[in-house]
Amino acid sequence: MAETADKLVKHEPEPPARDPIVSHSTSNVLLICALLLMASLGWALYDEAYGQRPWKSVQQEFVTRYNRYLKRLKREKQRTQEAGTEKEIKQRPEYQQLDTQARDARAAVDPQLKDIDRQVADIDSQLAAITE
Repeated sequence: MAETADKLVKHEPEPPARDPIVSHSTSNVLLICALLLMASLGWALYDEAYGQRPWKSVQQEFVTRYNRYLKRLKREKQRTQEAGTEKEIKQRPEYQQLDTQARDARAAVDPQLKDIDRQVADIDSQLAAITE
């Protein structure tokens, strides 16, 4: 008879256990985790750029000095090549002929150049006298 009485009594379902995800807000926990992640990211970037590699400045200095050294070597090489070619060109008869013609032309024009230079000097002195 006790069994039939249990069957006749309507039993309420047991309430579910208290769920912390549903009953509490997790925004504070998520905010703290996000801030910690951002802080660790900032620290990692700083450490990568400055903290772990103090030799970066030494490397940059080496690169600038070595580039300067290579440029100087290149200039010296060009000078020696140019000097060799200049000597070869000056020994050619065509160059010597043109050189003598240029000297003769300069000698023929030299008196006129001196006269023009004197006139320019006179004009400059006159301009200096009338301007402040």
